[in-house]
Amino acid sequence: MLLIKTKADLSSCLSKVCWILPLIVLLVGPITTSASAATRSTSIATASSESGDIPGFSRFVGSWYAHGAGLAVHADGQAHFKARVYTWCGPGVKPPCDSFQGDTIVNGYTEDLLFSRVSGNVAYGTITAGNVGPVGSSVTMTLIPGNQLLFSAGKGMGNHLCGPQAPVGACGA
Repeated sequence: MLLIKTKADLSSCLSKVCWILPLIVLLVGPITTSASAATRSTSIATASSESGDIPGFSRFVGSWYAHGAGLAVHADGQAHFKARVYTWCGPGVKPPCDSFQGDTIVNGYTEDLLFSRVSGNVAYGTITAGNVGPVGSSVTMTLIPGNQLLFSAGKGMGNHLCGPQAPVGACGA
């Protein structure tokens, strides 16, 4: 066991990075057999997935865009989609419709999403709130080459979106 009695002992220890072993023992604990190591790793993986981590999901995280549409995807699986519907709100116009807030166009189509799993290049989730697809409807995001993805929400609602590294013009103006 490492004993530190004086400031000099502490300074010497810190300069030699000897603090890392007690930290490892504190965080991981002693591993006595390969069976206990396997159990510990399984419990760590379970805790990780229970905290909102979705294996393979990090590739989807970020901002995706197209002409008149955007999808913001967060590491915890939550996402928000918004898009223009190209119909202005006004008397007799049924929502969804686009509007102005000052000089800014407010997209008429909005959905909050929650993704729960990934298989290959496809993330699967559901609509949790919105004004187009019914809550509970399935949604998918499919990664395609060129830092792009296909977003599909319900019947006939699909969008080709680009990430920041996509070729210029790949997803509209």
